[in-house]
Amino acid sequence: MILPGLQSAEASSQVAERILETFSMPYQLNSHEVYVTTSIGIAAFPADSDNSGALCSKKNSS
Repeated sequence: MILPGLQSAEASSQVAERILETFSMPYQLNSHEVYVTTSIGIAAFPADSDNSGALCSKKNSS
């Protein structure tokens, strides 16, 4: 997910927390409780890299 316009690392962390919170509760699927696990890696331009390939690599290893 690309989030242009975020002004700080704190802002990206807040977005990540909201996403994780959304997936923390179980879902009902055909009368079964289903849990979804999530993993979020964050990379910021230009602090972590100045090109898209390296940014994707860094967020995948986070």
